[in-house]
Amino acid sequence: MSTIRNLFRSIQVIHRFRRALISTYQRKRYGLKHAHRTCFFGGKVSVCNDLQAAEYSYIGPGCALGPQVEIGRYVMLGPGVSVVGSDHCFDQVGKPIIFSGRPSTVPKTIFCDDSWCGCNAIVMAGVTVGRGAIVAAGAVVTRDVEPYSIVGGVPAVKIGQRFQRAEDEAAHDEMLNGPVSDGQFADPMGHN
Repeated sequence: MSTIRNLFRSIQVIHRFRRALISTYQRKRYGLKHAHRTCFFGGKVSVCNDLQAAEYSYIGPGCALGPQVEIGRYVMLGPGVSVVGSDHCFDQVGKPIIFSGRPSTVPKTIFCDDSWCGCNAIVMAGVTVGRGAIVAAGAVVTRDVEPYSIVGGVPAVKIGQRFQRAEDEAAHDEMLNGPVSDGQFADPMGHN
């Protein structure tokens, strides 16, 4: 039995080492100076080099993140999540939008600690997705999402609450306010 445990631990060490190498390559490839070494990209993405990503954040394949995006600890962005909007001037009379340029400042979009955005969710620039919140797949988020709420739809509306008791939220907050937990990412579905 101890041989099997040792083999399992060795495989975990190799898996973590491989993930660390890939993460380092990805940060260099995208020119990210503000992405933590444990931030991981699940495949090709389109991100601005001002992206700020904290510990154990995950950005799924096909994500398109515009400028001024900040991602907290343990955040998961599923495949195809996009942060869009506020990137073209559209109010110049007598000038087509395509020739009107871009605004000088773009509002900051924030994904707070332990939030999760499902596949192909669209988040408008300047929105804050609250701590521990969940955005359903395909949702279009046009305004801030309350902590620990679950939103879905077009436009996204509250459809549930992650925890049913205030004590559970408080306990989860206590964990999130503490030191970073070292854990193992879930393997992609269909892979053993």
